[in-house]
Amino acid sequence: MAIDATSGFTLGGLDSAPGGNSARIAVLQFTLEFQEQTDVGYTVREDGVVTTAVGTNAATGDLTVTTGGGFTLKQLAGSATGDVKAEYLVSFGDIATTYLTMGADTTQNITVVGAHVSVGADLGGGTDVDAVCPVAVHTISGNSFAFSVGQPATAPDQIAATNDFTDETTDLVVSIMAFIKPTN
Repeated sequence: MAIDATSGFTLGGLDSAPGGNSARIAVLQFTLEFQEQTDVGYTVREDGVVTTAVGTNAATGDLTVTTGGGFTLKQLAGSATGDVKAEYLVSFGDIATTYLTMGADTTQNITVVGAHVSVGADLGGGTDVDAVCPVAVHTISGNSFAFSVGQPATAPDQIAATNDFTDETTDLVVSIMAFIKPTN
């Protein structure tokens, strides 16, 4: 049985200990339109519907969720440029706040203990993933974790170069698997 705060994104428990204190596997899959700007964020309900988009030129249609829900996604300020990288913060649980800060939502009674993220890029605005991007999960705190997405390893021209990410033309196809445990 999933904890209420995790029902939107979990596949089930790793341990069926009494009292609901087992770990959960969170799975999220979504496509995000790359934005070359700062402080872009999205709120996703437990049913996967994007309800809020914040930031210059950001729209709820920029994020399409195919699996999971009950999270916020924030592009961290000053992190995204077409030739460097993009850095994102994922927070599980209470989505009433547009931007949750790292580990600040203690009312959720959940803690992320590990995460794996993979990202592909559709560089031309079509429907196919053209390149695989290097990704690093670098910070885990409370109900949140942060990851960075780098330039594609191989661009369509077979050369990894700067400016492969184009604002509002590049789509990032993201798959996340996170392990979450209750803190109560």
